Amino acid sequence: MKVQLERVKIVLIAGLAFLSSAQAIPRLGDSLPENPWKEVPARALIVLYSHDCGDLGNTWKVLQAQKIPLELVNAEETLAYAPPGLEVWRGPQATAFSRALKIRRYPTVLYLEDGRINRFWEGDKNDPAMGTSLLKFFSSVGLK
Repeated sequence: MKVQLERVKIVLIAGLAFLSSAQAIPRLGDSLPENPWKEVPARALIVLYSHDCGDLGNTWKVLQAQKIPLELVNAEETLAYAPPGLEVWRGPQATAFSRALKIRRYPTVLYLEDGRINRFWEGDKNDPAMGTSLLKFFSSVGLK
């Protein structure tokens, strides 16, 4: 009986650890993990996205309309579209960066102030008004 209880305890602990990591989110106030940017401006947006984000057409327009530097991270191995003229970080290091930040959903936009995560927004690929949701987020952080 004691052996069975120990097994149950181990399964419960393992399950709780899995749940906590599955619900991980970027921590506000954290600085960025290792990245290729020599210098991140005092205020910037980091856009993390993957091939499985749905149609980002309107979302890209909203992002490009901001008067703040954009850094793009295409994570999870499969190349995904970004508007012409924007530099995108791709590859295993980009995926490692995303995972170090504990990104749980793509697209995610990090709003940085003084190189630290001040706020973040998570998109929903099933939301046809994702761009409008992003506009509301920008309004909440004082962007247009």
